[in-house]
Amino acid sequence: MEATQAIPVFLALEPDRATTEQIRRYKRRVGELVGDQLYLDHPPHLTFFLAAFGDLDDVVDRARQVVCDLCAPSITLNGWHTFFDDPLTGFHTLVVDFAEADRERLRQMQLRIVDSLGPHRDGAASLDRIHGRWPHLSGPERVAAEQHGFPYVGAGWHPHFTVASIRPDDWPSVEKELLREAPSGAMVCPRIQVYQLIDDEPKLVESFELPHASATGHTIKPQPLKDDLVAAMWTVVDSHDWILSATLTGSFLTDQTLAAISDIDLVVIVEELNEPRFDGLQREFTAALTPPLAERGLKLRINATLGPRKLNDDATAVLHLMLYSREAHHQHAIKSPFTCLDWQRSMATRKRSMADVYPVFGLQPHHFVSARRGIRDYLHDFERGVVSYRELECSHDSCTESRCEEPMTTRDRYEYAYHVMRFLMQNLLKLVRRSNEASDGAALVEEYSTVFPQEATAYANLFQELRWRKTQRDFSTPIPQLDERLRSFVLDFESQFQVVFSETAMRHLFFRHAPTQLNCGEGDERRFQGRSDHDIEPITSAQLAELIEAIADVPVDTVYSSPLQRCHQTVEQLALQVSFPERIVDPRLTEIDYGQCEGLTVTAARRQHAELFAEWGQGFDPRFPGGENTADVLARVQDFLRSCAGWGDPRTTSDPRTTSIVCTHNVLLRCLVGKGLGVPRPEWHRIEVPHLAPISVVQTRDYGWFVDLEESVECRLFANFLHTAQEAA
Repeated sequence: MEATQAIPVFLALEPDRATTEQIRRYKRRVGELVGDQLYLDHPPHLTFFLAAFGDLDDVVDRARQVVCDLCAPSITLNGWHTFFDDPLTGFHTLVVDFAEADRERLRQMQLRIVDSLGPHRDGAASLDRIHGRWPHLSGPERVAAEQHGFPYVGAGWHPHFTVASIRPDDWPSVEKELLREAPSGAMVCPRIQVYQLIDDEPKLVESFELPHASATGHTIKPQPLKDDLVAAMWTVVDSHDWILSATLTGSFLTDQTLAAISDIDLVVIVEELNEPRFDGLQREFTAALTPPLAERGLKLRINATLGPRKLNDDATAVLHLMLYSREAHHQHAIKSPFTCLDWQRSMATRKRSMADVYPVFGLQPHHFVSARRGIRDYLHDFERGVVSYRELECSHDSCTESRCEEPMTTRDRYEYAYHVMRFLMQNLLKLVRRSNEASDGAALVEEYSTVFPQEATAYANLFQELRWRKTQRDFSTPIPQLDERLRSFVLDFESQFQVVFSETAMRHLFFRHAPTQLNCGEGDERRFQGRSDHDIEPITSAQLAELIEAIADVPVDTVYSSPLQRCHQTVEQLALQVSFPERIVDPRLTEIDYGQCEGLTVTAARRQHAELFAEWGQGFDPRFPGGENTADVLARVQDFLRSCAGWGDPRTTSDPRTTSIVCTHNVLLRCLVGKGLGVPRPEWHRIEVPHLAPISVVQTRDYGWFVDLEESVECRLFANFLHTAQEAA
C-alpha cells in the first residue's frame, strides 16, 4: 500500500474587514516599491500553528472542537516590527505589531490549539519542512520544533500580521517609504481559518466564526484577569538581569475557570539565590499582583515552598512561587526528572526556557524507582497521611532546602490519589514512547492499559471517579476502600514495571576505555584519535573503582570490546580485579573514522577543512573527509544492540543473556546517550563522556533500549549543558 502523503496545514486568525484592507494596502505598496516579495500575495492572517498531518479531515474536526472554547480576541495594533534575517526565509520580514498584553492573550490561545493538534501531526514530515533552515533556528526554537512541529510556540512566538518577507537588497526602499506611517488602532478578529499549503501557497479549507466574549453567556470571564496577572509577573521578571528563566505551569495555563486563578504556579530560576533576592522577589510579586486582583475582589497569598503543598483560601489567589538557583535547578532536574520534564512542556516562559538553563531530555527506567515522586514516593506520603514539601532557609549568601511535612486534609487525600495514578500512567507512556506528551482522562487510561493491562478496568473506574471528584471539587462523600485500591494500583504498576524493565530485560554496561596520551589535550589542541591504535596510560585501582562497583552488582555473561588496542588493554586491566568471561571483539564498537582528520589537532583540522566546521556550525552532520559521521556510528551501535538480544530472530530459541559489559569509545557513547535520551543531534558534541564511567543500557523485549544513568555519571555527561547568566546575556 502506498504511504499517505503528509499535508502541510496551518491554523490562522483572520483580522477584521477594515484591518484586512489596511494590510492589503501595505502589501500593494511594498509591491509598488520593490516588486514581488515572499508572502506578498498571501491573505492577511496570524499563523497560530503550522505542521504536517496525514488526515486533513481529522485536522478540521479537531480544529472545530478547540475553536468552540475560544472567543474572538481584541487586538491593539502597535506599530511596525521587523524580523531581520528571518530564520525561516533569510529575508527581512515586515509585520504589524501588537500590544504586549494582546500578545500574551494570543499565546494562551495558541497553547490550546497546539495542545489539541500538535500530538496528531506527522512528526518527521513536520520537521522535514524546516530542515533546510534548521541551522538558523535558536535553541528554544529547535526544542519547540521537535516537541510540537513548529518553532514558534509559547514565549518564543511573537504574534503579528505579516506584510511580506523582503529581500535585504530591497529593504532600504521599503524602510524609507513605508515605515514612516505606523499602523495603530483597535480591532476584533472574527474567525479562525484552516489553510492547506499547496506548493507553499495557502488554500483555504475551512473557516470558523469566533463568538465575542459577551456572547458566551458567562457572567465572569477569567481570561482578562489572567492576562493582567501574566503581564504583571513578566514585568517583575524582566526587571532583573540575574533572573535566568521564568515558567508558568499547571492549571493556571489550561483551566478556563476562575478556579485556575487561585492556583498560579510560577517557577523562577536565578543565577544565585540568597535572602535579599528571596524576600525581595516576594515583595515585588506581591506589589505587582495585588492591584489587578483587588479590582476583582480577590486577595493574594504567596506560597514560597517547593513541592506539592497547597494553600486553599476563599476569594484568594495563591501564587506558588518556586525559586531555584541555577545549581538548585540543575539538582532538581537530576532528582525530580518527572516534574521538570512536565514543566518543560509549558510554552508560557520568559527569558530562557527552563530546558535551556539545564534540560531533562528524557525519562530513564531508574527514575521510577529512585527519583522523587517515583513509584513508591507519593504512596508513602499518602499512607502516612502527610504532605511532604521543602522550605527554603536563606542567609545573606545562599539558600538551602529543608524537608517539612503537614497533615493531609480530605481534599489533599483525594487530589493526591488522583495525581499518583495520573502521573504514574503518563510518565510510563512518556518513557516507552520517548516523548514528553501524554494523553489525559479516558484516553490516558486506555493507552496505559495497552502497556500495563493488569486490572485495567478496575483502575480505570477508580481514576475516572477521582478525576470527577477533583473537577467538581466534591470531597464530601468517601470513596469506598480508596486506600486499598490505590495501594493495589501502585503495587500492580510496580510488579509490571519490574517484569518489563528488569526480569525480562537485558542490561548492558558500556564504558569508555582508559585514557591514552592523545586524550590529554585541552581545547583546540585535542587530537582526533579515531582509529589510531595507541596504548593507554597507566591506571590505578581508584580509577577503576566506580566501574568495578557497577559490575559487582550484576552477573556478567558476556564481555564485548572494540578491536582497538586501548580497549583491549583496558579490559585486561579490569580483568585483574573482576572475573568475567573471555571478551568478544566486535568491529561495530570501534571509534568513528575521522578520515583525513585522523591525528590532527582541532586547530589544524579547522584550518585544513573549514567547510566541515562550517557545516557543524549550521547544525548539519557531515561526514569527515574520507570518514564517517555520527549517523554512521549510531547505525553501528544500534545494529550491535539488536544482534545482542536476538529477539525477533526465529533462529534464536534461548533466552537472551542477562548482562554484558562493553568497552568502546567516545563518539560511539555520545551517539548512544544522545539517541537514547532524545538529545537533539546537533548537541551531541556537547556530551562529555568520562573515561571508565559506567553507562547502563536497559534493553526490553517490546519497547527497545533505554539509557539508564547513575546521577553522578549523568552530571558529568551533561556538565556542558548548564547555562550561566553570562552565557544568557
